[in-house]
Amino acid sequence: MIQEELHHIYKQGDKITIKELNKTLQSLYDKYQIKKKARSTDLLLFGFKTKRVTVSRNSKREEALFLR
Repeated sequence: MIQEELHHIYKQGDKITIKELNKTLQSLYDKYQIKKKARSTDLLLFGFKTKRVTVSRNSKREEALFLR
């Protein structure tokens, strides 16, 4: 369920900020009534391979994950 939704939202090659990812994961956990705090490393549990990168957004550098 969650894995399918995540694969529809995020595709291979996307760069997602940690904040954005945690927000999305938490909303999915809440939707399916999973009592767990979302962490960016949870993405590994859903079949994604990731690499930590830094991206520039609004003249600020933010930690992000690159989906491989």
